[in-house]
Amino acid sequence: MAMWFRPPAADPEERASQERGPQERRPEEPRPGRSRPEARGPEECGPRGRRARFFRAAVERLRRRGAERLAAAPATERVVEGLHRAATGLAEATSEVSAYAGLLEEKTGELRARTRRLRGSADSG
Repeated sequence: MAMWFRPPAADPEERASQERGPQERRPEEPRPGRSRPEARGPEECGPRGRRARFFRAAVERLRRRGAERLAAAPATERVVEGLHRAATGLAEATSEVSAYAGLLEEKTGELRARTRRLRGSADSG
């Protein structure tokens, strides 16, 4: 059975932040040399950064369950199938438009030839 929830964090501060919820975030202390505490650069994505935690968790899921059992795999498969259907439909529509353009070119050629014939007979008569 797959776990669809995140197990409780072992770190007490991380557990407290999970229990607080998004509305109850603790204000961040200003960092030295920064005017805004929310301004973060790549140098602050250290071992405890959000992205690093995300990728560490993803790697752990891959190691534990394998790539085929990731929660995103079925959704990714549906997206790929939808893109394939869209590409197939686009190819069919392009083919139809191309055939219609060929028909229009043919009719245009016939109309030009008829116009030339009519102008030629009017000039000679």
